[in-house]
Amino acid sequence: GGAGGEHAEQAEDRERFPPHDLTQLPLLAMRLLCRRASSSAREALAVALGEAGTAEGGGARARDGVGVLVPVLIRCAGALNLNLEALTLKLKDESGSIDNIYATQHAHAQLLEAALQTCHHLLRGLKEAGLSRYRHSELLHALLLLADRLSSSLAGLAPRLQGLNPEFRLLWRHCLAWTCRVFRTWVQSFPSAAGGQLLQPLLRHMRVLPWHFAPGLLLLATCGDLETLLPSAAH
Repeated sequence: GGAGGEHAEQAEDRERFPPHDLTQLPLLAMRLLCRRASSSAREALAVALGEAGTAEGGGARARDGVGVLVPVLIRCAGALNLNLEALTLKLKDESGSIDNIYATQHAHAQLLEAALQTCHHLLRGLKEAGLSRYRHSELLHALLLLADRLSSSLAGLAPRLQGLNPEFRLLWRHCLAWTCRVFRTWVQSFPSAAGGQLLQPLLRHMRVLPWHFAPGLLLLATCGDLETLLPSAAH
């Protein structure tokens, strides 16, 4: 019974928290993909359309490039929102465990920055291909989640970040800046549909919970002139 309970607790921890083993993070692969997508609009379009390979176990076509990136964005958002205070109490007697948590967060922040840069290049490639609109609800929800997570833990708002390495704090801000840049690129690249597909869901998201308002306002402020983007309404 005790062994079974211990195994269940370990399985639950693996499901809730990213692994501490940094070799399991696809950081190198993501940076190579980002470099490929940034090389030309043609390469970015090829990645966005999922022409880089096939799905596992057969010849079926892989998911589109943006769809592959969304789980990476969500995983990174989860890693950057670990409850460090609770883990500190739980792991206080384990040597090096807290350092492992910070190392995990730093590695996921690096992965997140590369993934967001890749998203930026893919959206630009889709624009260069002549698309007039681009809808991807999973990516939109991932960007809203990232804005909430990264803004809520900014140094100055959350004391737990104050003692961290300055390099990590800078990387954290870079991730937030790239989140805003991806959203702006999406809005500005497809202005004919941005109002209904992006801005209206963002405004609804800002009203759901009080702590959604400031991150949503930050995304909204990066979009530039909104007059031509919002749908017309009768007065």
